[in-house]
Amino acid sequence: MALARSYYISPAFAFVAYPNRDSAPYREWYNIHEADTVVRGTLRYQGFPEFIRALVQLGWLDAEPKEWVKEGLTWAEATKRAAGANESSERWDSLLKLFLSTQWPCSALVSRVEELCSFPDAAEAVRVISGLRWVGLFSPERLVPRGCNLLDTLCARLETLMAYGLGERDLVMLQHKFVVELSDGTEVRTLRAKKACLVLAPI
Repeated sequence: MALARSYYISPAFAFVAYPNRDSAPYREWYNIHEADTVVRGTLRYQGFPEFIRALVQLGWLDAEPKEWVKEGLTWAEATKRAAGANESSERWDSLLKLFLSTQWPCSALVSRVEELCSFPDAAEAVRVISGLRWVGLFSPERLVPRGCNLLDTLCARLETLMAYGLGERDLVMLQHKFVVELSDGTEVRTLRAKKACLVLAPI
C-alpha cells in the first residue's frame, strides 16, 4: 500500500492503485504465456492506504493472541496498550494542530498516534485521527474480544459499524489494460472497465 498512486478511471471516483502481491502466476492462470509483463493491482478510494497504514503502526492488525485482550478492556485502553501510550483517557488539555483555523485538542493517546504514524501534514493527521475516533479506538466503551487478538477484535467492531442496511449498494470496479504487439510490430492498446453494483441485504 505504500506504493499507492492516484489512478484515473472516471471523474466520479477518486481511486488509488497499488500492486497486489506477486502477479507472475497470473501469466499461467490467464494462459497468456507470451506476456512480457503482468501486473495485478488493487483499487481503493483515496485515503484508504494511509488509514490502514495507521492501523498497522498502532498494532491493530496484529493477529497474535494477547493475554490482555479480554472482557472488561475498553477500546481506549486497548489502543494505549497496543501503541505504548502513557494514558488512555482523552482530555482537552493540549492542542495538537491548527487546521483550517480550528484547534484540534488531543490527549497523550492521540499524541502517541501522531508520533507513531508520522503524518505528513495537519490535514492528514486530522483525517486519520478522526477516522480512528469514528471507529471507536479512543472510546471508553468496553470492547468485545474476538480470538484474543487485536485484528479479530477490530474486525468484529467493523462488521457492526459498516454493515449494509436493507437496500444499500456495494460497488465493485474492475479495469483491464492490454498492450499487444502484433506480428508486424504494430502496438495495440485496449482498455476495458467494468462496474458492477451489487445489492446486499443485511444478514
